[in-house]
Amino acid sequence: MKQNKTTSEMPELLAAKDMSEHLGISIASCYKLLKQDDFPTTQIGKRRVVSRERLTEWIENNTTGGKKND
Repeated sequence: MKQNKTTSEMPELLAAKDMSEHLGISIASCYKLLKQDDFPTTQIGKRRVVSRERLTEWIENNTTGGKKND
């Protein structure tokens, strides 16, 4: 079984393939996320990438179903 990288072991900028491997979702799903207006991407040439820090923030801000500590 393939071991997921820890956040600190991931590249600073993540492309769809990197996101797919880290999150365990399809590359097609990652491309959809990268094209969403509310997803924090950076465009470099024709490539869209997300920083690992912004990806972590986005996941935290878009996670539902749990109690938030105030």
